[in-house]
Amino acid sequence: MKKNRDRHLAFYTDFHTWNLRALFEGIKTSPFARNWTITARHRPHMIWEEIDREAPPDGAFLFMQRKYNERERRRLKCPVVCFSRYSSRQQMPCVWPDDHAVGRAGAEHLLSLGLQNLAFVNDSTYYADCREAGFKAVIQRSNRQDIAVDSIRYIFDAESSNIRDVIKWLQGLPLPCGVFAATDPLALLINSLCRKLHLLVPEDIALLGVNNAPEYCEMGIPQISSIRLPYFEMGRRAAALMNRQFLSSYTKSRINRIIVGNDIKIVARHSTDTVAAGDCRIAEALAWLRKTAPCRPVYSNQLQRRFKISRYILENAFIDLLGHKPPEEVARVRESRIKHLLETTDWKIERIAIEAGFKSINELLRFFSRRTGTSPGKWRKQRTRRQ
Repeated sequence: MKKNRDRHLAFYTDFHTWNLRALFEGIKTSPFARNWTITARHRPHMIWEEIDREAPPDGAFLFMQRKYNERERRRLKCPVVCFSRYSSRQQMPCVWPDDHAVGRAGAEHLLSLGLQNLAFVNDSTYYADCREAGFKAVIQRSNRQDIAVDSIRYIFDAESSNIRDVIKWLQGLPLPCGVFAATDPLALLINSLCRKLHLLVPEDIALLGVNNAPEYCEMGIPQISSIRLPYFEMGRRAAALMNRQFLSSYTKSRINRIIVGNDIKIVARHSTDTVAAGDCRIAEALAWLRKTAPCRPVYSNQLQRRFKISRYILENAFIDLLGHKPPEEVARVRESRIKHLLETTDWKIERIAIEAGFKSINELLRFFSRRTGTSPGKWRKQRTRRQ
């Protein structure tokens, strides 16, 4: 049996996107892959077969279209890990992102803009259905009776494309509206259609995609906000799954499918840079609150004095936009800041308290416990264990 340092693995793909690098780096930085040699193999497939006959790999990672995964697994006859949920029928070890969590993150981001009209564009794939389910679940859980939700399925097939239906659907949306597209290419298409229909982004349509692919997000006018998927973490999990097979501890009865739900992040660009408030003072107040609250406490009377708004108007405007009053929005922003620092740094709680604008560590502990039901230390350990 070969030692780990002598193993040669292949990374097979028929895609050419930036996220390949994140997957590859996740695999290479895993402690299990410290001494692996990994080569990437792209199209055409016939060249793969010629290379594999000369130097068959000890293991393979598959990041390809659904129809090729099982064919490659049968051909290679070596341990395989697939980056797709479509291999469930073939009993193939696989790693994929939590698409339900992706949908929830998209809904929460659009709701935070104060939008009362939301819509989802589905590209008729299984993962898009999961994202739509998560999207609608958050809206239902919010108990906001004033939120209107719509959706449409777009077919990319050139022979049966329903682009005219999508155009008609966009024209009928109540404005302003937050549109969550299942993928970045779909978001770029919606962005282009909005320009043709003279719909302003983000003023009329706040647009959000998935994958944070620069080749799509940065081509949009304006640039498109997107959800970054946890490709790096998926690579690390895939390396661990491959190592399990090398150690002969892998069996079909074991858990051989991993859903990665952590490190799903919103990358905000200009396409969602809006607040759906009729009063410009409310929009300015909310923007200032979200900029200031991560670093220090913000009080309602500060907002009233700074933006010359009465308490009654301020509180009612926040309830209409967000479903809660200004103090709850301040607490939500500060909680998010603390969680971000706990998850992305190894700072001690004392330093996090200072960075988040708390007078003492005890004040932070009381605040965090009241919001989450646990301590910052325990929350950090739970997140680390999941990763």
